Amino acid sequence: MAALNVVAIVANVLVPGAGLVIQNLPQIASFLAGINGKCDQLSVNEAHFQRVSDRLHELLSQLTAMETKGQLPSVQVVKRYSELLESFDAFLTKYIASNFLARLLTQDTVLNKITVFHQEVDELLVVLNLAHIAQMTDWRAQYDADQQIEGGKWTALLQSNRLLVDECSDARKQREAMMRLLHSMQHSNDTTGGSQKQQRQLVKQAFQTLQRLSHAPIEAVPPWFIPPEDVSVNPVAFARGATASVFHGMWRTHTPVVVKCFDTSSSCERELDLWFGLRHPHVLTLYGACHVGARPFALCEVARASLDQCIVECEQPLSLDEKLSRWLWEAALGVQHLHGQNAVHGDLKCNNLLVTHDGHVKVADFGCSFHVKDAIRNNLLPDLSPLFCHSCGSVVQKPCEDAPSTHLVDPLPSQAPSLLTSEGSTTTPVEVVVREYGYALKSVTEEGATDDTKDDASKRRLHRQSLHLSTSDVQLMVVNDDVDSLVNLLVHGRGPIQERALQALHNMTSDATKLVASGVIDPLVLLTTR
Repeated sequence: MAALNVVAIVANVLVPGAGLVIQNLPQIASFLAGINGKCDQLSVNEAHFQRVSDRLHELLSQLTAMETKGQLPSVQVVKRYSELLESFDAFLTKYIASNFLARLLTQDTVLNKITVFHQEVDELLVVLNLAHIAQMTDWRAQYDADQQIEGGKWTALLQSNRLLVDECSDARKQREAMMRLLHSMQHSNDTTGGSQKQQRQLVKQAFQTLQRLSHAPIEAVPPWFIPPEDVSVNPVAFARGATASVFHGMWRTHTPVVVKCFDTSSSCERELDLWFGLRHPHVLTLYGACHVGARPFALCEVARASLDQCIVECEQPLSLDEKLSRWLWEAALGVQHLHGQNAVHGDLKCNNLLVTHDGHVKVADFGCSFHVKDAIRNNLLPDLSPLFCHSCGSVVQKPCEDAPSTHLVDPLPSQAPSLLTSEGSTTTPVEVVVREYGYALKSVTEEGATDDTKDDASKRRLHRQSLHLSTSDVQLMVVNDDVDSLVNLLVHGRGPIQERALQALHNMTSDATKLVASGVIDPLVLLTTR
């Protein structure tokens, strides 16, 4: 039977000043009959759901009797009843749609919700002056008995290997089940309540049974792991990428999140490990993720829009320079944090720089990011021992004696980031994804430039790319405080020179105030907007 919208039903049967129209009450009765049919489909927790359904039926009987006597309560009371029906039906429908593993792992949550439904019925009974009817208020006495019955059903199902047969038919499903069960075991509290203790025992029994029958290795649960049952996802994606789709969602019923669902063919664990280790005010926060199952996902904070969208939508062009100055500075701080963690972003562009609802920029999308040490270990980047000395501009086997250790750079190829080694640390690189950052800055408002301006910019870019500047030239610009030349190199120079230019700019200042005062941001803004 197709589910009816009970709120719409009640709205149709309400007559101002008259309450329910008696001939429409069978529609609500039909809706409740559908709830009964759903309860009959349950193999576990049927007694708990049926108990709530019976009380809702009895409430309808009392409302019908009151209508017959002309004593129907206010519209607000009937509305509360209709909302309770709608909420219970939605919860029951979602529970039926969940699989055996999800039901087991959410058993404690389900029991808490059942208690809430009973309490809401109690409140309606008080409002309707029906709390004196014993058969309508003795649910607490029946609850423990129902729980013993349902606990026996769970134990029998687990002993029959139902978990393995129905939910873990292949290696991928076995891995997912063991990860979720192990996470539940590690995060269960130590309360001694009957239902909580029984829940822990059931989960432990399921894990041991699955481990024994599958012979699957036990994997460590990542610190960022979030089980799927903790998340509800909007069915419609608001953005799509090459390897993932992005949805709005809710984490633990009260935290709005953005849910990035990865394609099954993509490996997301490397991205999640790197992203979770980035904790900075200008890096998009990863709350957690799930890397197992049919659709791996990541939960992150909600942002308003990308940087380029915010600039296009800016309603006050006169204030754009001021905002852009701060936004570019915040983006640079976020990227600098990645470099401090020995990480390279790999795909830095304006639509990966997000503006939050409170107006701050955060670096996002780490699908192309990597740790330099991992890249070298996996032969994705060369491990070159010669060092490049900034002071004399030559490649040497050993550092120049007169050169500070902070001036030593690994001469990686142009497609790789430069590595600065700090004193006292042999492998603390500061990777600069400057080419992408410069193009991101330039693309902010390039669409609004005239053709002549674009032609001039192209000529300048081609001219600068033809120059073979050395690091000593960059150092000379720093000594002379030639910010304009450094900024031009940042946007138009070759990869290695761009990286050294940005590092030089970073070294010239330590905070936003000094950066603006030194004149670094203003030329950047002018360069990207002219």
